[in-house]
Amino acid sequence: MLLFSAYRIHSERQRVENRGQKRNPYSPANCLKLAAREWQIYNRQTPLWYVLNKEEYHLVISVETTMIHFLLTWLVTAVSLLITANIVNGFIVTNFTAALIAAVVIGLVNAIIRPILIVLTLPLTILTLGLFLFVVNGISIWIASVLSPGFTVAGLLPGLLGSIVLTLVAGIINFVVERVVQS
Repeated sequence: MLLFSAYRIHSERQRVENRGQKRNPYSPANCLKLAAREWQIYNRQTPLWYVLNKEEYHLVISVETTMIHFLLTWLVTAVSLLITANIVNGFIVTNFTAALIAAVVIGLVNAIIRPILIVLTLPLTILTLGLFLFVVNGISIWIASVLSPGFTVAGLLPGLLGSIVLTLVAGIINFVVERVVQS
């Protein structure tokens, strides 16, 4: 939807700029190709194809690539949880299945509960110049450990350290996986 809006705005702008010219180098097809290229540069994980219909242009996102990206992210998070459990004391993951379940629960907690916590603690976050977000991350990890079997965080301090280490480990693994997938 956002890409269609950008395309329409770009197309309208070019139509107004080229009003006096006979030939418009910015035809809708060229604008759509440019938008598709920009989308691929911006979001490398989702290839974008354009299909020309008689009246409209449609953008189709590859569902298979999106699903592979989702599965890779899920596996990377689970492996990161296992590595973090070996580094941080009080951060316990019993097995790989528990790590997979915990990765899903962490994703849900980050999508649903964490934004609420951020809004509720906004004055404290502003007062501490953003450092309180580390505590919010630790609380989110602790809540996820309460909700998922086989994943235990023994207090707020292991949750805080675990969230920092988990972010670093997941970032490194994501970087490596992204380089392997691109080559």
